Amino acid sequence: NNSHTTNILALAFGLIPDEYKKGIEDKLLQKILGESNSHVGNGIVGGQWLMRTLTSAGYADVAYTLAAQNTYPSWGYMVEQGATTIWELWNGDRGDPGMNSGNHVMLLGDLIIWFYENLAGIKADPEIPAFKHIIMKPYVLGDLTYVTASYKSVYGKIKSAWKLTDDKFIWDVTIPANTTATIYVPTLNKKDVMEGKGLASDTKGVKFIKWEADRAVFEIESGTYSFVSDGVKKNKTKDYTATPYITPHDTVLVHGNKIKVEINCRDKDAVIHYTLDGTKPNESSAVYTQPIELTKSTNIKAQAYRNGYEPSMPAMAIYDFIDKGKNGILWTLYKGQYSFMP
Repeated sequence: NNSHTTNILALAFGLIPDEYKKGIEDKLLQKILGESNSHVGNGIVGGQWLMRTLTSAGYADVAYTLAAQNTYPSWGYMVEQGATTIWELWNGDRGDPGMNSGNHVMLLGDLIIWFYENLAGIKADPEIPAFKHIIMKPYVLGDLTYVTASYKSVYGKIKSAWKLTDDKFIWDVTIPANTTATIYVPTLNKKDVMEGKGLASDTKGVKFIKWEADRAVFEIESGTYSFVSDGVKKNKTKDYTATPYITPHDTVLVHGNKIKVEINCRDKDAVIHYTLDGTKPNESSAVYTQPIELTKSTNIKAQAYRNGYEPSMPAMAIYDFIDKGKNGILWTLYKGQYSFMP
């Protein structure tokens, strides 16, 4: 939807002041992990930046969850339905043929870039373009145990092939002639990284730069290398509670004396808190246990909570009661004859 796409683009292009960034990231995660049940919830415009935005914000595991889905809506769903190219619509097997291309590369763009840049770790340095300097920073995610990729640059072929064993991360890298690279080797506990049979920092053409969180950073010259570390640390983003839904929903004009409102949540063990004055609910707000009877204009907001999960996005519904004699629209159908005046 539009707000989801706006959040993706705002984060992708750095349009959000730092003090609001965490809140927008939270809304993005709530949309994916809570409202969309860990599936994509965007269209073509947001899809061009979704995966890299999640990864750069620190949620590469969420990006992998989206990439690995095979139920609707997802790229994997298309494959499960026999597609060999990407549809224009997530529901391309049932969507309107009049607006449903069967080979719509725009919806694949960020996924393929993400495969190369973030899974394999082959990325051009924006400050030194055309792969004259390469940034190599692979992410080890989910149940992946190996990734192999290569890119034929103007300087030659760049290769990245890593595998994860029970206790080791092994990464074979090839950097073409007349280029250099900054590489980020995943490791644990800041232990020494090996290259071949010796310490990486003692290897010709390899210079240790710094430790960065759970990675050792090196500058390397052209050549072929085999780095080995003591394993990787996998981050896991906490799941979100599903967004509750209020029925009747949206803005509803009511003519009558009362209306009954129900609030439900896909997560049956969730506790739903609500307010009737338009304020944001919290865990101290009233708990929903039975339908609410309204007799006047009301702005309901509801939020669901589960132990071990982040709270849901707030849901809202506005109900306006109309008195025809005071604020309704009165009209009478004219039943006379019409004449044309030139």
